[in-house]
Amino acid sequence: MNFSGTESHEVRFKAGDIIFCEFEPGEELYIIKEGKVRITKIQGGKEKTIDIIGPGEIFGEMALIDNEKRTATVIAETDVTLIRVDRNNFEYLAKTNVQWAMKLVMIFARRIYDAKRKLRILSISDPDARVLETLIMLAEPFIKPDSNRVELDVGVEEVAHWSGLQLRDCQEIINRYVKMGKIELEDSKIVIVNISDIKRIAQSKSKLA
Repeated sequence: MNFSGTESHEVRFKAGDIIFCEFEPGEELYIIKEGKVRITKIQGGKEKTIDIIGPGEIFGEMALIDNEKRTATVIAETDVTLIRVDRNNFEYLAKTNVQWAMKLVMIFARRIYDAKRKLRILSISDPDARVLETLIMLAEPFIKPDSNRVELDVGVEEVAHWSGLQLRDCQEIINRYVKMGKIELEDSKIVIVNISDIKRIAQSKSKLA
């Protein structure tokens, strides 16, 4: 990725520095020019690493979409050089670096798709169907063509958030499917034993709702 002309927008962090914290307000996104960052999130009262990303990757983009609070903490995994993009310099950088601008457009499109899907899930009246549809959505990046078993890198708190349910209610539903042998809980991960089976049950419950 070409980073020419971005020098005036660069910021640097040492390994171990916190770039921003979960739940704090944000007004800019970042593009990694050099180094790596670790993305973490509090789940089940514990800090959990979600991803480690490197040069060319973008993070913090929701700050430019809808002024949401940060959904994760980002820490410099190594010494890093970042390009900070706010609303004031967004247009300039988009014109001078088409490659990353197109990548950002794709990220925005995915966020919009996710938002529309969440609205559809929230429109389902049956709580079980909401949870199952949420699990299906969150499972999509982890589905393997040769297996129906899917390990989700998410916990019950995230499922409750996406399904619009109280954590207690979501936990009760998850526990019920654990007892049925449809779901397994491993530490802070949710494992779907058979994604095809979950899809069938969700479809059935959605029709009855």
